[in-house]
Amino acid sequence: MTPGSGARSLRVLVAGGGVAGQALAFWLARGGHRVTVVERFPALRATGAQVDLRGQGIEAVRRMGLLDAVRDRLVDEKGVAFVDARGRARATIMANTSGQGRQTLTSEYEIMRGDLIRILHEATGPDVEHVFGRSVDGFEQDGHQVVAHFSDGSSGEFDLLVSADGQGSRIRRALLPEDLDPYWRVGIHMAYWFVPRTASDTDVRDTYMVPGGRQIMRRSHNPTETQVYFVLREESAEASAIHRQPVERQQEFWADRFRDAGWQTRRFVDGMRTSPFFYSQEVVQVRTDTWSEGRVVLAGDAAHCASPYSGMGVSGGLVGAYVLADALNRHPGDLPTALARYDSALRPFVDRIQAEVNPRLLRLGLPTTRRAVNAFRTATALACRLHLPDLAARLAKEDRGGDWQFPLPRPTRRPPDTSAARVRCSSTELHGASRTGGRAVAVGPARGGEGQARAAPRNRRTARTRRWSASTTGRSSLAKMLLMCFATALSLTTSACAMPALERPSAIRPSTSRSRGVSRASGSLSRRSSNCATTCGSRAVPPSATRRTAATNSATSATRCLSR
Repeated sequence: MTPGSGARSLRVLVAGGGVAGQALAFWLARGGHRVTVVERFPALRATGAQVDLRGQGIEAVRRMGLLDAVRDRLVDEKGVAFVDARGRARATIMANTSGQGRQTLTSEYEIMRGDLIRILHEATGPDVEHVFGRSVDGFEQDGHQVVAHFSDGSSGEFDLLVSADGQGSRIRRALLPEDLDPYWRVGIHMAYWFVPRTASDTDVRDTYMVPGGRQIMRRSHNPTETQVYFVLREESAEASAIHRQPVERQQEFWADRFRDAGWQTRRFVDGMRTSPFFYSQEVVQVRTDTWSEGRVVLAGDAAHCASPYSGMGVSGGLVGAYVLADALNRHPGDLPTALARYDSALRPFVDRIQAEVNPRLLRLGLPTTRRAVNAFRTATALACRLHLPDLAARLAKEDRGGDWQFPLPRPTRRPPDTSAARVRCSSTELHGASRTGGRAVAVGPARGGEGQARAAPRNRRTARTRRWSASTTGRSSLAKMLLMCFATALSLTTSACAMPALERPSAIRPSTSRSRGVSRASGSLSRRSSNCATTCGSRAVPPSATRRTAATNSATSATRCLSR
């Protein structure tokens, strides 16, 4: 992709060095733009749990020329087994490696997040400047430029600021008006960490369901380590607040909730207390009708996280980076047109993959009673014995988002450069940075609020589940439960969106509302205070709450400020 005719090179600041930020830097550098990536961690944050590529995400990596590099680093996970308290597999769904149809619960492209980040980072090449140990604390913009203020007190002038700082984006909070709440939750929480691998840990992911809306998953990614996931269905204030507490308190919460779960719970809880990596989060989506304002634009999870249960978090970030870069390369001299094109081209895809996450189906997949758990296991075993998951995978299409298609590619100015990226330490000034006396938009932490979620269209599998449920009226309670669980199991075993793809760790804040369109008065923006939990390798460390106030200059200049 290269800029259109008569185009100029843009100075682009990308806040966040995750999957979306690295992919966007790759495409913009190929388009001839001057790209700087700032990452608040002191080094490349190549950590996290197992992620996967699905649908158009695979095509996005192929267009980057990195599919072979990804294949070389894949995790050998052969499938998913549903086990009982004695560890016996009651049903097993193998990965679809036929090269045809749709991925099952295990993708053909399973990879550790850290490995994917390294691949993307190395591919950005020397034309991308990486600055570690620094974050964007604020910004101000007018019709000509955006001035970013950094955590070390320096400032820099750019043509565009891209917020790729994750689900808990502080830049997004400064960008959006006060009454626009981007978070949508389903009452599900999860925690994950690493424990030493034992001889019983196979290359098939084990899933163990426990009464009380609980689930334990175990998957191994190398000869010495095993990943553990605890999933909990709970809609309580304590559960929503726990992710902002100190790590020790989070671990106590999860140990208490799973104390009587059985299977290998004791081993997993003991390993949790000494694990070098631990992360706890509430499962939410980011839904907002506003992805940009002026010279600031949202990308990746900051714009449209689909949640771990979609299986499309990483893939959505890769696709979104491609679409945004394509729009900027086509219209580098007309940012309003470029950002409008980005929105109109990507939003249909995002709406479809987010709508595939069905809260009712997810809750049914976390039964609360022992009888429901047993019925679920029986129904899932029957579905697997009839080879329904295999049949559904081979007959379905892998592409997500309906009939959505990538924008037509443009010829590239230069071939992909996979040499080492140019890296600058946190003490080095940004190229072209200047000290300014303007008031910084100290980008405060994000929060969620209560609200109503906009109803999403149901896919055909879910509609079929509802029809089967309705047809059981008048049957005995046990018969109705069995039929309902069979329908749910069929949906779960044939839909990748219904089980956790377990994306990268990301700052996730609890809330319930679906965003709404907002009308804003010229020269005035509302502001709100909130809390934001962040992560640092193995733990989530919440910063102190901040308060944000707004200031405006004129119709042609918007200055934003946060005071701590």
